[in-house]
Amino acid sequence: MADHKITALRKQRGSLYVVEREDEPTVELDRRTLDENGIAVGSELTDAEWEMLCALSAANRCRERALWLLSQRDYSRRELERKLRDVADREQAARTADRMVELGLVNDGRYAERLAREYCLVRRYPARRAAQKMMEKGLSREVIELALETVSADDVQQALAHLKKLCYTDTDNEETRRKLRDKLVRYGFSYETVKTAVRLLEEEGI
Repeated sequence: MADHKITALRKQRGSLYVVEREDEPTVELDRRTLDENGIAVGSELTDAEWEMLCALSAANRCRERALWLLSQRDYSRRELERKLRDVADREQAARTADRMVELGLVNDGRYAERLAREYCLVRRYPARRAAQKMMEKGLSREVIELALETVSADDVQQALAHLKKLCYTDTDNEETRRKLRDKLVRYGFSYETVKTAVRLLEEEGI
């Protein structure tokens, strides 16, 4: 005798359906799982079949979520897994993230190199700040170090570029200059790096 009889299917948001069973709590399952398993009003399932159906739906929903997230922007494997925990348990999120890596849709090295170019060549972050931002994206220290090597960005030259953009030498007011130096320190440059960049700027005679 079946343990679960489907009494109603009500379309919810997106591809989800609310599944009603006799004298049991409602559950949300995705349309693909229902269709592939021939589930309709009146279907009867054993406990084992019902558990399998819920597991399949959880996997489908997690995969769809991963594909949607990756269509918006790149993710590291660890970062993607964290995001997937919003819709799945830890094990399912990990399996789905691993699958995205296998498919080539997630590649930590490639992602790290793109971030390194953005942070160091576009935003001109010092290496320390760039590394910190990349760690926040779930990238490992080893992957980050390799990526930063590809951009060959020198902190002193980065600070020098910022000083020129800030028109450091256009002011004779020492208080204003001090504030500009402090601004670079807050940006992530060390005091010694800023000091060296100031000296180089003055030597250029700009």
